[in-house]
Amino acid sequence: MLTRVGRFNFYFLLACCTAVLSGCKTTEEKREAKEMTLLRIHREARANGSPAVVKVGFRSGFVASAEASPVLDERNLESAEIVEADTGFAIQLRFAQHGKLLLDQLTTEIRNRRLLIFCQWEEGRWLAAPVFKTRVQSGYLTFTPDASREEAIRIVRGLNNIVKQVKARGDSW
Repeated sequence: MLTRVGRFNFYFLLACCTAVLSGCKTTEEKREAKEMTLLRIHREARANGSPAVVKVGFRSGFVASAEASPVLDERNLESAEIVEADTGFAIQLRFAQHGKLLLDQLTTEIRNRRLLIFCQWEEGRWLAAPVFKTRVQSGYLTFTPDASREEAIRIVRGLNNIVKQVKARGDSW
């Protein structure tokens, strides 16, 4: 009788360990699926307004003036991804139709000025402020964020998660 009980306990313990270990991966995947990143893209303000003064970048940090209202946000996105660039990596935002039209209009109107890019994930910060010398008709905005690669991966994952939710709810423009 003792040998059967001992064997049963061993198999029971093995089954419990397998369940616990496989549950950790599912929990991690669920956590990643719940990550959300908010995106706000603001025009650089003209000198005659009452702009908000913001510090762009964590490491390189410079001060810029941003208009109070964002002109593009996550509702305008189709997708986001990390792409390899000359400087290491960049975040590429692909805008849906309405966002593509807005981006084209904005980059035409703000020639030689900046768009200020703010992201809110676990923390929130101004990531980049690219200067536009030509208009962007493709609907793709690629910028080098002032963030580590790990942060950029989380930002992109969070943006893609929120895009899925916006599409599911039908909140897009």
